[in-house]
This record gives sequence, C-alpha cells and structure tokens, in this order.
Amino acid sequence: MSTSFPLPPECLHMVICHLAVESDRRSLASLLCVNKYLCSATLPVMYADPFRLRLFSVFSMEEPEKPFSLIKLLSLIKSLLLSLPEGQTVTDLLRAAYLHNASVSTSTDDKATAHQEQEAPPSIPATVATMTPIPYYSFLTHVEFEVHSFSEGIFDTPRFPSSSAIRDYLEKNGHVERYTWRDITGHLDYYNRSEIIYQTVSRDLRRDLTWALCVNGAERIQRLVIPISDISRYLAIVGRLQVLSYVTFLLDSDLKPTLFFGQQFEEGDREALELRQGEREGHMEEMILFVQEHCQRFPNTLTQGQCITDMFTTEEWPKEVHDRLFKSLPLLHKPQFIDNTNWGQFFAGAQDIDLSAVKFIRTRLIKPEEPVFDQVIEQVEPFLHRCRALEDVQISSSGEDAFRWAVDERKQFEREIEDGRATPSRRPLVPLRQLHISFDYDPSSGGLFDDTVFAFQETLENIFISISRTVEQNSTQSLEFSIGDNNNSNNYQSYWKLPQLSRLAVATGHIFLRVHPKFLQRCTQVMHISLVDMRWEYSLDQIDHWESAKLLRLESLTLEGTAAISFHPDTLKYALELQKLHLQMVQDEDDFTCFIPPVEELDAIIKGESTTDSGGSDSVDDGKTPSLLAPLARRPVWTWDWELPKLTDMTLIGEHAYRFQFKMLDGTPNLINLSLSIASTTARHQRTIHLKELTKPGSQQQQQQTHDGEEIYQEQQDLEYIFVPTLKHLCLFGSWRITTHVLQTLFSRVAPEISNLVMSSCLGHDFSEWVDATKQYLHGLDVAELQMDVSEEEMADAGLVEPMTGERMCGYRSVGHWLKETPTGRMLETPAWYHVLGT
Repeated sequence: MSTSFPLPPECLHMVICHLAVESDRRSLASLLCVNKYLCSATLPVMYADPFRLRLFSVFSMEEPEKPFSLIKLLSLIKSLLLSLPEGQTVTDLLRAAYLHNASVSTSTDDKATAHQEQEAPPSIPATVATMTPIPYYSFLTHVEFEVHSFSEGIFDTPRFPSSSAIRDYLEKNGHVERYTWRDITGHLDYYNRSEIIYQTVSRDLRRDLTWALCVNGAERIQRLVIPISDISRYLAIVGRLQVLSYVTFLLDSDLKPTLFFGQQFEEGDREALELRQGEREGHMEEMILFVQEHCQRFPNTLTQGQCITDMFTTEEWPKEVHDRLFKSLPLLHKPQFIDNTNWGQFFAGAQDIDLSAVKFIRTRLIKPEEPVFDQVIEQVEPFLHRCRALEDVQISSSGEDAFRWAVDERKQFEREIEDGRATPSRRPLVPLRQLHISFDYDPSSGGLFDDTVFAFQETLENIFISISRTVEQNSTQSLEFSIGDNNNSNNYQSYWKLPQLSRLAVATGHIFLRVHPKFLQRCTQVMHISLVDMRWEYSLDQIDHWESAKLLRLESLTLEGTAAISFHPDTLKYALELQKLHLQMVQDEDDFTCFIPPVEELDAIIKGESTTDSGGSDSVDDGKTPSLLAPLARRPVWTWDWELPKLTDMTLIGEHAYRFQFKMLDGTPNLINLSLSIASTTARHQRTIHLKELTKPGSQQQQQQTHDGEEIYQEQQDLEYIFVPTLKHLCLFGSWRITTHVLQTLFSRVAPEISNLVMSSCLGHDFSEWVDATKQYLHGLDVAELQMDVSEEEMADAGLVEPMTGERMCGYRSVGHWLKETPTGRMLETPAWYHVLGT
C-alpha cells in the first residue's frame, strides 16, 4: 500500500477495472498523472485491452469526428510498436504504415523472399527518438483485430498509390506485382487490381501487427485472433500461450477467383489454385493441432474458440473444420451464455454440458438462413428446461411447444400452493425477463406466446415476437396469431398478470393478430407497445374491440392493422405519459393509399357517437340506416378530447385520420409532429376542415355568411383558437378541403411555428394562395412540399424561382424552388425550399 494513497491494492484494482469496463478514458488518463503508485496500478488495466477502450467511443458524443479518433488509434499503435524490445518483429510494412519517421531498411536484393514468411524481420534503429521507456506491450492481455478493425480505420491505409510511405515501400520491394499475382483475381480482373492491392496490404498489416504484439508478451495473452494464413508461427509458440482462454481463427482471404462473363482460367491458374487450396488445408490442420496441443499442455485453460471470416472474404469455413475444432475444445464449464461465440462448442456437447447457470441464449442472428436452435432439438434433445437461471432468450423458429415445460412447472407449483406445500416466496421457476422470438419458417398461432406469459408472468419485462413477411396468408384458410389465451385452450388455472412488462412488440405479417379484449388490462406497467399485422380490408362488424386499460406509464403506442381498429380509445384517458401515438392501416407501396370503410358506415358511426358511454354509442335510428347502426352498437366512442400533455408525435392513417377532430390538439400542448392521411383506395373519402374546428371547445363560433356558394368570414378578435406553439412538422395526405381563410388561420393562429410542411392532394385553394399563406405566416419555414400539377409560369406568378447552380451547390438541398423576395418577418437566414411534385 502506498503511504501517499492509503487504499488497499485490491480495492484500487477494482475501481480501475470498473473505469475500464465503463470505458471512462478521461478518468483513467487522470489517474496516470496523480503519482507513480497510481500510474503503475492503472497502466496494466488500461493497456490490457486498449483497442476496446479506443474503439468503443469512436462514434461517441464525446468524439463525433472519426478522423480525430483515428489519429488516436494510430497513435496507440505507434506507442505499442515503439515500446517493443529493440530489434524485434517490427517489419518494414509496419514502419511504413505507422512509423513514418523511423528509418526503413529495405532489401532490394532479395525480392523473391515472401513477405508473409517473415523469418528474418528487420530491426528498428536503436535510437532514443524511436524508443519509449514504458513497455506498453507487456501489459497486453487481449490482441483481437477482427472485422471491425478495418471499418474503424486501424488497417484502413490510403488506397494505393495515394500514400507515399506505403507506395514507396511496395515499389522498392517489388510487392506491387507480387500482391497482384498472388491473388488469381488480380491478373484476371485488371480494373480491380488497385482494390486487390489495398486489401492485401490491409491483411498483411493485421498479420504483422498481431504477431508483433503477441510474440513479445505471449505469456500474458488471454484472448487472441489468429489469421489462418499465419497459423504456423503461432503453432511454434503454443507452449508460451499458457493463459490463453479464448481463440478466434480468422479466414482472411478467398481462394477461388471471381470469373466474369467470358473469362477463363489462364495457363497455370488451375495449378496455382490447387496449390493454394493445399496450403489452406494445411493451415486448417495446423489450427486443429494448435488447439489440441494447447489443451494437452494446459488442460481446461483454453475454454472457447470460434472460426470467423473477415470483411473482404466471401468464402465460408468448411463445416467439418468447425466440427473438428469444437470437438477438440473441452466442454463448456457451466456457461452463463450461449450465443454466436460458443454456439458450435455448445452444439458439440449439448447433452453433457451443465446449463444450470445459463442466463441468456441468443441464436437469432447467428445465421438467419439456418434454424440452428431447431437443430439442437432435432439432433440432441430439448434443453431450455435445463437453463435454470435463464433471463434472456433470443431465438428463431423455436416451435409452438418450446416453453410447454415451463407451463407444466407453473401448474405444478400452483397445485403445491393450493395444497399448502409451497409459498409464492419460494417459487423455484426460471426468472425469464426478455423474450425475442422470430418465426422465419413456420407460422405460429400464438400458443408459444400464451405459454410464455403464463409461465413467466411475474418476471417478464420485454416481449418481441415477429413472423416473417414471406409467410403469406393461405387463400383458403384465415391464419391468426392469438395472444392472451383467447380460446382458453390451455386451461390455465390462474388469472395471470404481467406486472413487470415494459415493452411489448408483436409483428405477424400477413397473419391476422387477435388480442384478447382484456390483455392490456394485465400489463399495468407497460411503457412501449407495438402491435402490427398486414390486414388490408375489413368489415366493421368483424372486429373484436378491446376493453379500456389504465396504462399510467405508457410512453409510445404503435398499432397497425387489426390492432389499430380494435383499440379502445378510453385507454388514452389515463395515458398522461404518452409521447408517441401511431394508429394506422397498411398502405399501398406504390400510391400510399389504404383501405377506409365506406363513407356511409363511418357517417353512421359518427351520428351514433352522441353518448359518453364507453361501452358503445346511443344509436340515432331515423329509420334510414337501421342495418348500419345495429351491428355497430358496441363500437367504442372516440371523443377526441384527451389530455396528453407529453405527446410529441402523432400519426393517424386511414379510418382514424378520417374521423379525427382537431379539438384534440387543445390537449396536446407539446405536439411536434402531426401526420394525417385519408388517402383511400376508393378516393371517396374527403374531409372539409371548417374554421369552427380550429377554435377551442366552448369558444364562441365564427360568424359567417354565404355569397354565391362561398363562405365569407367576419373576424372576431376575442375568438379563442387552438394553439400548438411546438408543432414543427405537419403532413396532410389525401382529399383535405381547406379554404384559403382556414389555411391562413391554421398557419397564423393555430400552428405558426411550422418548419416542415407536406400537403398532398389537398383541395379548396390554389397554388398561389398556398404559397402566400406560407409566406405571410410561417416565418420559420424550412421545407414545404406540395403534390400538385403546377407549371413554371404558375410558380413564377407565385413568386418562386429556381436558384442558380452555385447557390444550389452551397446548400445541402440540391433541388426545389425558393421565394424570389425575402418575406417580411422571416426569422431564418436560409430561404425556405418549396418542392412541388406532380400528381
């Protein structure tokens, strides 16, 4: 313990390790400057895995500029290379790339010597200017340059021949021609030779740097990525890698060239290809020998291994090589996770591995085209029930009965409680918190969902279910995904609830999503809901309407398809935390129209909504529409008068937009984005926005007169309009009829702060009136878009001009028009852009 810093070394080490885990580089750097004691304790932790610390924040808010972070990465590599023992392993290529000021010893007499063999590497000049007194390399425990190393810029050298240092090195040593002809594609594809050279240089840099950092401190290396083409050197030092616990073998090049139309192998190409194939097979044999020898010398030290490919490689590892590697490794010892890093090793010994400590299983993204989860179940046995600490499951195509075992455990536990043999506090069930399942092959009817929520109801926090859109709806049979045990087919013994559920997302594609009417009532703490299917047309009497729920913590609600027309609006009475509300039907991909029920049906609903009874509407039977009102009596009432003080984003598409009442905006004082679309497939749905709709509820109505069929308004100064000062983005799609006076009132009194305006197919005003209204009242307008057939003459008459080429190049927007004269009251220095799209 230091007398100047009285903290036990163990505690100090824990503090520093925590800073490293959190990538708090500023604090770590500060510790280096306190005193020698803290510096000596910090350096081993900071440089154990330094590239993770650097790469973690390449795109952080702290360092948004990548070039600045890249400079730091290159500086780190330079410091590590300069700290290596004199005359050891630093090649000319490394000098040219990272040590530009160091002397480069080139050998032009022996150009035939292959660079990748590196048996007699040149030395660094022993000068004070090129040496650093601190052996940073000796602290390394992780040397892992994988695919991300290219994208983050460590080996992203300037493409040949733009870098003078790299160019001089390649030209003086004859590597340009060697790099080109070493890859058969290089002389078959002349135009891509520069790209081939770039890739080869990058790979050699990675090989050389990995070896230089590993060989000088092999006794400390715990995690290592070995390029398969360089395995021979590592096999020679396997006895020094005594603490290596995780190894990754990297397939770092392609063998077979890409042949374009009309191309053929030249003379000698097939022999060269067979020779390279033989070399590759030899490297893979050495890889297996490396693992076997390490496991024999240091039993139970090397616990995990995997095979991956780099970003330039299109070929895959042979499956038999994968299998041999995993069989050479010891069984996983009480793993806490199963994912792409150890899946193959788990698969090789699934029956014999102790899975009691597994907390999460993530196989969904290993290989989407292969149902790897099902392979274990089919070839070995079901295993989820053996994972007693399971908290997180992310799998694909698990089958409907994947959690039947959990249901049985739950039922047994409930029977024991009834018999007095157990108490809820001693519940021995799996504490599953997150479930993410995608059905990529066979559709699901919802049985797995119900099993899961029943079995893990006390602990579930996040549920994500998706069914591939490639699963088309059967033309002769209506497929449904039911959640909430609609049919009570499982005979569950308890009325379950989900008190911890925070996120619920279900996307069923072309399979109709049916939700139990009381399901949301069971999710009292849910914050985010997304329920989506691809239902297109529907009849109003076919919908099972949900019951209202008190979701006091709800922040975002996205409902599309069946869920949107099943939703009970009274739920919004209690959603004071709601920030995002999206209710929509499926839109056509070509013209962005959607199905809206016939106007007469919707008009009948509106007429019947004169009651405040949440269970339905009092039908107004005038003898004319009894057949329409009768089946709609139980349809929930949309009052559009909710107080949603935190709502910032609202999108309504289809029926909800057609029935929307603008008085709702009086209860959304913080709304920023509003999008309403009534563009229907029949083109029969038209809405007229009257001035009275923009006044606050209870305010004195505007007096108006009619002359020759047009309304003439008499302005009243004391009239109170709805005021939404935060509204920045307004989109109106479809046949909205808005007269000029209403348009002016909307922009001047209701939402004067609009900066982005989109209006498509709107009626009731001409182009010039629309431009004048935006010019006079929207002083902060940035972009305005209108879908209307407008000629250049009409644009000129409205005061719009197309900017000069130079003016367009200076801005970030390259098309459109702007006003010829700056409007009075304009608040922004940049002009507003007007984009007019023909219909």
